[in-house]
Amino acid sequence: MKLFKSANEDEWHEYRRQHLTSTELAGIHLSKTARAWQELREEKESGDRWGGNQYTEWGKAREPVLAPLVVEVDSRLDYNPEPQTIAINPDDDRLCGTPDLFSEDGGVIGEIKTAKHQFAGGYWHDWCPDRYYLQVQANMWHTGAEACVLLVEYYQEQDGEFSPVEYEYQVIHYDPKVVEDIQSTAAEWFAWLDGTTPDWMGEVTSLEDADEVEDLVASIGAAEDEMRELKDRIDQQRKQLLEKLGDSYAGTHAGYKVSVSTTKDTKTFDSKAFKNAHPDLYTEFNTKTRRGSTRLRLTKVVN
Repeated sequence: MKLFKSANEDEWHEYRRQHLTSTELAGIHLSKTARAWQELREEKESGDRWGGNQYTEWGKAREPVLAPLVVEVDSRLDYNPEPQTIAINPDDDRLCGTPDLFSEDGGVIGEIKTAKHQFAGGYWHDWCPDRYYLQVQANMWHTGAEACVLLVEYYQEQDGEFSPVEYEYQVIHYDPKVVEDIQSTAAEWFAWLDGTTPDWMGEVTSLEDADEVEDLVASIGAAEDEMRELKDRIDQQRKQLLEKLGDSYAGTHAGYKVSVSTTKDTKTFDSKAFKNAHPDLYTEFNTKTRRGSTRLRLTKVVN
């Protein structure tokens, strides 16, 4: 297991700024948007760092208190105090992570979280939220661990004051398929830093353009969702109305003229069958050109 021990907190932050951390890798894997990637890139290039808030301060203060509970689950684990020792990926030293606990041989790691609401699972795990699950998998990849003891303590907050309520834990096992996926994301990230834009990002490269594209797509997507819901409701109401009126009707209701008519069955020309039966004639008469047009289509991405 490759490790980096910083002399102080500033050195610790600087090392993490120059590398892609497990937390960041989880974030860009979950948020494959131009905006999210551009923001992380600018943050790392500028050296600006988030100072945290009362929630992160509470979580940091609880770590040394909760660490012995994790050790009770697996006695091989040792607490990783501030400034935490950084684990470096053995195959790519541009990647790193900071597990809250790890064993000397790297066979198992531990992570401590604090949360206001109960864990309810996600796409990959029935208990662990997606972001934490990916972070844990990345840290196991970096350290070579086969398992992680993940402990979460729930708290109450009232008038800015925090108080612990209860804790629970589960052992998360190494998932090679998920690690393969985040390896691909890491490769995309470093290729993008070198000038190769991922296929999913298209050609949007500036943060200003990325912001505008994100906003427009979000607005169109929300409007299309509303239109689909409205169309479904109208179709259902049309069906109910036709059941009341039958296949022929005329009348006035609620200020609208209402008419129902039913067309007779008609035959249509089967151009596909004609093409198969008479390819030469089809080619001879297939002379009209339909002008091409630009089509915009939004497809919701589901992780």
